[in-house]
Amino acid sequence: MKSLIVVVTTIALANTVFSTPVHAANRWSNAVESCQGALPNFEGALRKRPLAIDNEGTSAAFVTCSMAADLGSPSGVTGVAALFTNRTGGAVTVNCTLISGIVGTAIYLPKAIAIAANGQVIASWDSASDNGGHAFLLANLSCALPVGTEINVVQTNFT
Repeated sequence: MKSLIVVVTTIALANTVFSTPVHAANRWSNAVESCQGALPNFEGALRKRPLAIDNEGTSAAFVTCSMAADLGSPSGVTGVAALFTNRTGGAVTVNCTLISGIVGTAIYLPKAIAIAANGQVIASWDSASDNGGHAFLLANLSCALPVGTEINVVQTNFT
């Protein structure tokens, strides 16, 4: 029953936040497609499942996610979002940084994402409000997952 509630909640969240009329196209992917442990020593703590990458270790583990860019989009990436789940009985904070660009010209946009006990949160970055109206170029995320926290889905929005 709990799995069904999580699925229904995820679908409801996706329909309300991930599908906004502002963006003409979205690309979703499960975290296991787009994300991996940032260093080999984090891999031992991370469990990769079809619906999530979960930190089952004893300390925070970093994941790096690289999203595909739509080179045919005249405006580039206008938004990035990620769905996180906290499976613990206490509140946690996931610290993520959106990195946009290439070496030498990259910009770094950090966010602290608070997640209630046994809760889910969608973290998002929007080019209009987070990047002065400039599109993101080659969007990437670097996130420190606390113990018992997982990253489920990542999304890029294009116009």
